[in-house]
Amino acid sequence: MRTTVFNFELRVIACQVCGAPVEVGEAGGAKACSYCGSSQEPAARAQAVARSAAMPEPERLDRLRSQLGKPTRVPQPLADLFVGFRLLPWKVSEALGRWRRLLADAQRDPEVEGALERLTRALASHFGQEGDPMRERALLQAALEAVRTPRHRQSLLAALSRAACRVGDAAAAESWLRMCDPTSSNLEIDSVYRATRALVATYGQQHEEVLQVLGAGGEAPISDEYQVPCAVLLGNALERLGRVDEAVAVLDRGQSSSLARHRAREFVAEYSGIELCPMSGPAALARQAERGAALSSRAAGRPLIMLVFTLAVLAAGGITAAVLGATSTLGGTLMAGGITGLLVGALAPITVIEFLRSGRARRLRRSGRPEIATVVHARYGGQETMGVPQLLYKLMVFPAGRSPFYANSALHADKPTRERLARGAVVVVRMDPERLGDVLLELD
Repeated sequence: MRTTVFNFELRVIACQVCGAPVEVGEAGGAKACSYCGSSQEPAARAQAVARSAAMPEPERLDRLRSQLGKPTRVPQPLADLFVGFRLLPWKVSEALGRWRRLLADAQRDPEVEGALERLTRALASHFGQEGDPMRERALLQAALEAVRTPRHRQSLLAALSRAACRVGDAAAAESWLRMCDPTSSNLEIDSVYRATRALVATYGQQHEEVLQVLGAGGEAPISDEYQVPCAVLLGNALERLGRVDEAVAVLDRGQSSSLARHRAREFVAEYSGIELCPMSGPAALARQAERGAALSSRAAGRPLIMLVFTLAVLAAGGITAAVLGATSTLGGTLMAGGITGLLVGALAPITVIEFLRSGRARRLRRSGRPEIATVVHARYGGQETMGVPQLLYKLMVFPAGRSPFYANSALHADKPTRERLARGAVVVVRMDPERLGDVLLELD
């Protein structure tokens, strides 16, 4: 059996001065930090989340479903540290400073527990991906011992369980998960348990258990934050059980927006130790790419409309010239032909440009690299097609592993699209890998 830094028998907290991991005893007591020398005096180890009162399962599920539809957001005081749910890498030092202040404040002010829990999970994920699992554990356990609200304790315990999964410590993952409440009637508390239970079962190749936890068709009510991870885990379980078509359908539904697909990609990468959805994942993405390419093409330009209009002008001019040739003078025929030629000459370049725009949009949607961005502002592009204005969006793009940069993306935006792409909105763009400034807003 593999033992890791997430071993449940250990107790590791983060130093309240420098943030370094400090191993302490179950009963607490004074312990010096080996990095900065400051004295730590933690209390006795916190206990499991209290179990919810028993109630009939149908009633519990009804209560959970009644709480659906509430979006999850980063607490406003932390918003400048994040883009979406991603902690900005260059903000880590500042985030650690805020985390230490929140940790101290949580001892006397339960109102800060939500911000502490969210920032802790983000920082822990950062250090986990940077290959520092001891720092990851120390942050999670220190915050766990500072909060008292069941929802936040459940979230941090589940995060420890998932972290143990990621490093292959199945025993620790189960031990941390046993500290959670498995039958809560609070949607957020229940969802974090279901998602983590499904992940632990996935690592143990217990795919039937994943279906029991989430429902074969995804019937279990899941909060906004965990819907995408649960869809990926359910799709993987169905695929491993030989039900690939059902898996593709689940992933197609669960990743039906650009942000959902981006979250799914991040989740699969985070748990790359197990190959999630190796067949159904690409199949669902290919299905969505074709739909998205068609939508992006229409939003980028209207080449078919321009082509039809140009051909109509050409046909009308030809008919007029023929009629004049049969009934009037040569001068009238030449004038009609000349006017037609001028109109076609003006329309043809526009038609070519529209085809080029449309082709570029299809190419980027199919093969561009997806990245997170935010909308800085939008301005009128000076064109309308069938009453739909073309807008030029200025974006701040946050490519993984690179510095952020500004980019522009033009599209025909109807009213719902304009509302969705309001200033400050978090979006996904498709970026040309060879021309970083060439981006396309992913609309589907």
